[in-house]
Amino acid sequence: MFQVEGISSVGRGDTSANSALVRTGPLLPATPSTPSVTGVGQYSALITWSAPGYDGGSAVLSYMASAYSMPEDTLVKSVQSENLQANITELLGFALYIFRVRAVNLVGAGSFSLASDATRTLQVPPGPPGQALVTDLEQYAFLLSWGLPVFDGGSAVTGFRVWCSEGASLDSLFSVLISDTGDTATSSRLFGLKGFTPYRCYVAAINDFGLGLPSAVADMVRTLPVPPYSPWQPGISDVGLAQLLLSWEAPQGDSGSELSGYKVLRRGSGAEAWEVVCNDTGSNETSWAVADLDSYTAHYFAVAGLNSIGDGQLSPISDMAFTAAIGVPYPPASPILTEVSPSSVLVTFVAPNSGGSNITGYTVELAVSNAPSSFAQAVNTTSLSVRLLGLLGSTSYRVRVVVMSTGGLSLPGQVSQFLTSPAVAPAAPTSIAVSMDVPYAAVVTWAEPLDEGGQPVQAYVVFAGQSLATMQEISRLNAQARSAPVARLLGGTAYLFQVYAQSAVGQSPAAELSGNTPSPTSPAAPEMLVVSNLEHQRPCSKT
Repeated sequence: MFQVEGISSVGRGDTSANSALVRTGPLLPATPSTPSVTGVGQYSALITWSAPGYDGGSAVLSYMASAYSMPEDTLVKSVQSENLQANITELLGFALYIFRVRAVNLVGAGSFSLASDATRTLQVPPGPPGQALVTDLEQYAFLLSWGLPVFDGGSAVTGFRVWCSEGASLDSLFSVLISDTGDTATSSRLFGLKGFTPYRCYVAAINDFGLGLPSAVADMVRTLPVPPYSPWQPGISDVGLAQLLLSWEAPQGDSGSELSGYKVLRRGSGAEAWEVVCNDTGSNETSWAVADLDSYTAHYFAVAGLNSIGDGQLSPISDMAFTAAIGVPYPPASPILTEVSPSSVLVTFVAPNSGGSNITGYTVELAVSNAPSSFAQAVNTTSLSVRLLGLLGSTSYRVRVVVMSTGGLSLPGQVSQFLTSPAVAPAAPTSIAVSMDVPYAAVVTWAEPLDEGGQPVQAYVVFAGQSLATMQEISRLNAQARSAPVARLLGGTAYLFQVYAQSAVGQSPAAELSGNTPSPTSPAAPEMLVVSNLEHQRPCSKT
């Protein structure tokens, strides 16, 4: 309300009556309380505060929370919140901040609160290392160096990760070359690179909180020129009795020096050392006629490119070439050996090149690995798979295959080796039978076990009885025995017969068979006794 009174030189007049009641317009809100930091992350902080004691006559609509870097007290981030808290993000890791808050109503933003206590965000991975630099170039290596990060994230640097890309294109993909150097050294020699190849590299530091930001990429460099890369695997054609044609494709990739020729090498089956067939073909032609080879022999070939730097990488080894008369099959490849047991193995092989003749069969040959004995025929077959039986347990064997054809026998194929598993007791004898033609005796017969278990059968043991509880050993026979008589049986009685095979390892399960002896019959009456010529008998002496 308002009143008015007049004033003159004489004095003051009467006061007017009261005016009507009026209200003044709203003001800016008062200052909120000093904010408190209630949560800190690596790149964020959560602050809370209390509302101002006076809203200026207009309700507080929101708050403006601001972060300031220290010690500069520089504003770095402001966020608006309708609550009495704010999560301020996108801060720097392991950095010192203070926070202020002001309230906002319809009139505007009030004054900032007092600053919070200075608070540091949590430790983080390191910042970027200094510029990467490549020096000391070699053919397949160079030295990469860089500077320590200016900012370690609040935790000591423990190592560095190194990336490199191959190729001159800026779009070439980077791959990790060293996952962690494991120390704080700021250089590393990178090995195993490709010769005369462009590379770009960068690094990132590592601390206990993770992998840091990457350095700038080093300028592109190229490793030094090298001997030629590997040609493609040579192909073989026009094989004759002592000659063949070798062909290949040129090496892929620029080695930095012009290709001038090729070196051709040969080795025999099973050999490790290479023999030089041609030291320098003298041209870029990718074929070479090889002559004066040994006949009926397996040959392998490889080639290497030549340039001014030196001899290049060897090509992959060619397939086997077999110099032989027309019509003779090639020796087979190494057989595949599976299902190895103490006494058997399954041998599987692939039909070789027939040499133009008809293959009629295969001979599988076997030899004991550690014995001086040569290979011996194990079995003849027309199948590409055969099981070898009668082997010894815990024994190393070698196996190879010879091909039979209308053009003759091949040379023996490549050898495979295997070790049988430890011997076990033999399987039960087979084909057990009992013959009981008379009431008081029987004959037991059998056949050898299907599997001796990896040791020869040394004996057979025969048992008989009217039940399992009354079984008695009847005979113990050598390994060649296939039958045993059983006497003193009761007529018209059921009997159980058992046969066991024994080896040095143990005894087999029983082969069993039961049967009944025939019932006994009464003997026939004796014929009449006739006495004659009594007069010729001497009298019986009583003395």
